[in-house]
Amino acid sequence: MLDLYRRGADIIGVNSLLHDVVASAAALEKLRRAFECGELPVPDPAVSRPLEDAVAVYRDLNDGIASKFVLVNPN
Repeated sequence: MLDLYRRGADIIGVNSLLHDVVASAAALEKLRRAFECGELPVPDPAVSRPLEDAVAVYRDLNDGIASKFVLVNPN
């Protein structure tokens, strides 16, 4: 993990506990409008991989094989 951060890679997430439903809805509405008018480009799709593949996924990221992924807990 340390190498991931040293390379300047990002792990992006949202702490939804910091915002109430009204604030979250307003933020999502702004994002929706930005995507619809082209102000924000639609990102390339992420590849879903099971959580148990996390080490291999991070290796792929480090080697430049993967650029976006989502680790999914099957339970």
